[in-house]
Amino acid sequence: MDEASIKLWSTFALALGIIGLSNFIYAFYLIVKAKKISVWYGVIALLVYIPFIYLYGYHLNDIIPFSIPQWMVSGNIFLYVGTFLMPTLAYSLFILVAHFTPKDKEYKVWVNLLIAMGVPITGFLFSKVILPLWHPVESMFFIQSAIVLVIVATLLFFFFLIRAIVILISKKTNSWTKYQLVWKIPITILLPLLGLAVNNGHLFNEYTAFRSGVFGDFNNNWFYILAIVNGVLICLPNIENKNYRVLLFLGRSITVAYTFYFFLVFLPFLPFSVMAIVAMGSGFLMLTPLLLFVIHIKELSKDYTFLKKYFLKSNVIAVSVIASLSIPTIITITYINDKSVLNETLSYIYTPDYTKEYDIDTNSLQKTLNNIKNHKGRQSNLFGDSTPYLSSYFKWLVLDNLSLSNKKINTIEKIFFNDISSNLASSIIEKDNVKINDISAESVYDKTQNVWKSWVNLEITNYSNENWLTEYATTINLPEGAWISDYYLFVGDRKEPGILAEKKSALWIFSQIRNINRDPGILYYLTGNEIAFSVFPFAKDEV
Repeated sequence: MDEASIKLWSTFALALGIIGLSNFIYAFYLIVKAKKISVWYGVIALLVYIPFIYLYGYHLNDIIPFSIPQWMVSGNIFLYVGTFLMPTLAYSLFILVAHFTPKDKEYKVWVNLLIAMGVPITGFLFSKVILPLWHPVESMFFIQSAIVLVIVATLLFFFFLIRAIVILISKKTNSWTKYQLVWKIPITILLPLLGLAVNNGHLFNEYTAFRSGVFGDFNNNWFYILAIVNGVLICLPNIENKNYRVLLFLGRSITVAYTFYFFLVFLPFLPFSVMAIVAMGSGFLMLTPLLLFVIHIKELSKDYTFLKKYFLKSNVIAVSVIASLSIPTIITITYINDKSVLNETLSYIYTPDYTKEYDIDTNSLQKTLNNIKNHKGRQSNLFGDSTPYLSSYFKWLVLDNLSLSNKKINTIEKIFFNDISSNLASSIIEKDNVKINDISAESVYDKTQNVWKSWVNLEITNYSNENWLTEYATTINLPEGAWISDYYLFVGDRKEPGILAEKKSALWIFSQIRNINRDPGILYYLTGNEIAFSVFPFAKDEV
């Protein structure tokens, strides 16, 4: 990174540190003084965090510049700021909603819903009626004003939407409560299933042209199963029966991890949901995790209020926390088993113990290989073929943030599945139409070493008629007594010198860079005087 990028990192890190320290001091003060959080915290947090996130997005291309290869960046790290700061924004909105919705007053649900829906409707009308007639002044002031307007509209939308949901689930004696399944079933069961179906390309394929979905790969059947189970548990009635409520509380506590996961995944995108609603209507599905989270937490709160009359508060909280860790624990145990299976597989192939009988779990092995190939593949969308956060956790726990070479993957698949993967970049790279069209050499005698030094210049052209990934690859047999001491590659108009590196590391880096079209080349010894030479990628007719 250049000095400007490093300075940005330092500035944002310092600002984030100050914000975090301020939050800690205020939280400590509230605990010591036994005070409730002030509504002013919600206001100040919004005024601080929104500009911070906006400035982060504005400078994102400088904070994580294109010069940093994608394979060197841990997952979708650029989303982490939005993911882990947005909960504070959401909490600030909850504070404001709670303050402006006191329990001793009566409020109309439909009024708040009408105001909330009025925001995207106004935006839609503006984009269709006024915007075509608008002649904007292309200036930074106009752009910044438009951004501020969008931010304010988004805050208003979420304020009244959350307020409507809070009023709705707090009602005790009216038609909304009497017929609560009418609105609970769509929000807790139908919309989550619809959202999964749309993301995974089963519905409205024009919005999801990617194999894995816009927001990640949620094709695993467990996502659908948990969506149904979670929705049913939330929709079950809160009967005044101790044993029944204990079981219901346990079930809801177990599945809250599922609700919280999708709430976390979609948090960075919530500010764009209003624009998505205006643009294509189905953007309202992005709101489902937020609505589901609010309802789920409210139902858990009701269960807690009921059960604390029969049990110690600390016991109720402890049981809820332990239950909520059930799904993460199961995932962790599964990943640890996958790691064990992978290590056993590699040991079986490369360092076998002939006194041991191996029993390889091929289902686990196949899943691990698919995850590795998805990570190595070219990302055509935001998350590629990965599952947000879970894939990063898998890579850290199972693979130690490493990977397997294409050769090893093909070897494993050939041995255990009698197949060679067709999903690796190396298997779809064309090599036959790239030819050397000119060779020139220049030699100089080095008197100090009593040797001839020669530069051999190769001009290589891609003669393919297809717009396809093209690589030049060949082997060179050096004469006896000759060796290669340097290497260069023209990248555009720049002459880039080669870097002397350890062979295995260089081959791995070449494979990673090749997956993202960063003009790599590699020159390395095979055996004796035999040299392997590869350059990638070549565009059509490129020299």
